[in-house]
Amino acid sequence: MNCPRCNNNNTEKLVDAPKDNAWFITKCNHCLYTWRNTESEELTSHSAYPDIFKLNDEVIENMMVSPPIAKN
Repeated sequence: MNCPRCNNNNTEKLVDAPKDNAWFITKCNHCLYTWRNTESEELTSHSAYPDIFKLNDEVIENMMVSPPIAKN
């Protein structure tokens, strides 16, 4: 399964619903996006995910830690 946000295939299922497996949560190990399989296609499919929120490798590599870690 590819990540809706960065389209990377390094994803893993984190957890199933505690009752009746009605949903599950998946995490992208590349950009750290998480989503529930029952959310809308706009949040679960790369082709429908809003372009303004999509990430690529260059953006991910240059993202700052938030909040910034103080340098001594």
